[in-house]
Amino acid sequence: MAFPLPQAIDPAVWTVGPGTGSVDLVSRVMSVPLGRSKHDALVRAHEMAHVRYSPRVPNVPKRHWLSYIFAEDGRIGLLAAAVGVATTPHVDTTIVEQSSPRTRARVILAMQALESREWASVMESLAPDDQMVVRQAMQVLREAAADPRASFDAACIIDKLPGRDPPIEGLGAVTDRWGELVHEQAPLRRAARRPVASTARPDEAGSALAFPHRYFLDGKVFARRDRRKRGKGSLLIDGSTSMRWAVEELDALVLSVPAVRAAIYAGALPIQVVQTLGYLRVVADDGAIADAAELFSPRHAGGNVVDFPALQWLSEQAPPRVWYSDGQVTGLGDLPVSQSLRTQVDEICATASIHRCTALAEATAYMLQHPAGA
Repeated sequence: MAFPLPQAIDPAVWTVGPGTGSVDLVSRVMSVPLGRSKHDALVRAHEMAHVRYSPRVPNVPKRHWLSYIFAEDGRIGLLAAAVGVATTPHVDTTIVEQSSPRTRARVILAMQALESREWASVMESLAPDDQMVVRQAMQVLREAAADPRASFDAACIIDKLPGRDPPIEGLGAVTDRWGELVHEQAPLRRAARRPVASTARPDEAGSALAFPHRYFLDGKVFARRDRRKRGKGSLLIDGSTSMRWAVEELDALVLSVPAVRAAIYAGALPIQVVQTLGYLRVVADDGAIADAAELFSPRHAGGNVVDFPALQWLSEQAPPRVWYSDGQVTGLGDLPVSQSLRTQVDEICATASIHRCTALAEATAYMLQHPAGA
């Protein structure tokens, strides 16, 4: 038997076992044929090329996932061929028979780097207009193979072709299930610079002369300082790819509302075709905040998936409660949710007095204007 050594490329603990040909870059599990035939060696080389060139966490919407998998196989084959390494993906060519133009196009993308040009006969089975679409996707991969985004671009082109993909794990156009929420705590290594606000007001008694000009006005020439924390509350941040915010904005919020407790949530790895997990990560609490590099979970995968479970967490936190989100929610598989799940979100926001905002500056203003949920 011949074993590949993915740890030579990615220095970590890998599990390698017999299989037809697959690799999980997150869990670091590789399954390949272990024989000494030429075909087995080519499949092993292909999976090793994935370790070398494929992104560990591809951020691909579910609707393009199947086409992306095939396109990425093709991109990896092109990159390996460019450095003189012959590979072959594990592709079930029997799916070509009686399949849609979209499915056949996927097979062509995955096999386009093969010297045997086995894909040529599949191309001939397509209508001329469909062939033009496939060649456009192939060109995208060939011209930008070094860019991991090329696979997603090619997948989007292929998905324009006729074809209907079967529902994945019983999921349809919408889902009636939320993903499973995993709780995390980021290391809070930094302190807010102004955890305490200090204000001085004139007074008739004291030891610190501060307002001598008031002697003939009201005699209040001394300063009395009221020291109190400003701004309390809880903040839930939608960390999906549809949101756009800068780390500096969160820093500014914590400086203005140092007693805030803030958490980020989003879809989480691993993704086994369907996104089933989401995480909620506390990133700020009582004046302490996580470093920028540790705001998002190591398992971050984009998407929403767990909006309602995350809002349940927020409903249990101190008021005022603010949800920073564009209001778009998804469930299992990062799919749009059914009306019943949408109603759950609306009801918990109403009963728990959760205020949704679309800018972190708006969240800051709301918390300062509504102390303790007033």
